[in-house]
Amino acid sequence: MTSGVFFCLFFVFFFFFLTCDLLHISFTEGAATVEKTVVVDQGGLGNFKTIQEAINSIPDQNTQWIEINVKSGVYREKVSIPASKPYILLQGNGMGSTVIDWNGHSDNSSPPSNGSIAAFPLASTFDSATFTVLAENFVARDITFKNSYNINNDAAVAQAVAALVGGDKSAFYRCGFQGYQDTLCDFLGRHYFSSCWIEGAVDFIFGFAQSIYVSSSLWSTIQGPQPGWLTAHAKVNDTSEGGSNMTFAESNCTGLGANRSQRVKWEKALDPKQLEYFVSNTFIDKEGWLAQQP
Repeated sequence: MTSGVFFCLFFVFFFFFLTCDLLHISFTEGAATVEKTVVVDQGGLGNFKTIQEAINSIPDQNTQWIEINVKSGVYREKVSIPASKPYILLQGNGMGSTVIDWNGHSDNSSPPSNGSIAAFPLASTFDSATFTVLAENFVARDITFKNSYNINNDAAVAQAVAALVGGDKSAFYRCGFQGYQDTLCDFLGRHYFSSCWIEGAVDFIFGFAQSIYVSSSLWSTIQGPQPGWLTAHAKVNDTSEGGSNMTFAESNCTGLGANRSQRVKWEKALDPKQLEYFVSNTFIDKEGWLAQQP
């Protein structure tokens, strides 16, 4: 994908699919009730000064939606939501106003700190993430996740994940993801991304997940004749979790990266009925979990 905005929907899991047609996708935010709100403010005007402190305050095995309202600012911290803390809504003041920024990278010099992903061959890459969520039922709105390692220095290339999404039933609305290599690890589970901005250069979206990207912008930041790229399905071997079959297709995409003249020969041409299978919310949401989130 050459430098430029690539408006698309993106699917990973049994199929890998790119399209710009929104077709029949429709969804209304805010159906569930938030039972409690805590405020994070660096200036001390909230309940906590750091996001991780707010997360730690939520009881394990929580069953009610709790909003963590993060006021404007750049929060330089490494943030993790473990699998034991579901039902969290992370609310910012806008993707340009509320930013979580860290500069971690993979150097394979130490074992990963998160035991639940330590068995994966890419564990060191995963552990570089600025933000990690492994809990089910997570929502983020109006916030940016950034890994600033090598973001302005093309020579210092290393895996540096901005966000790792590894819990089932996660949704992101108007969120930014910024990095250089391996920006967004769409790791495991069913995920929904709406009106998001995702930028990077090398494999800047990858993972095993089953996801839909709606009205979102993909921006390749790599300079010169070398194009940036997304990666295919992150299948490590024949027994890896995720799909064993991949389909790649595009429909009505725009921007410099939408030139199809030099695409791979195995790109598919799908008719409207085939397209609808992928862009329908039932691809990830047969039981209606999106409507049950705030």
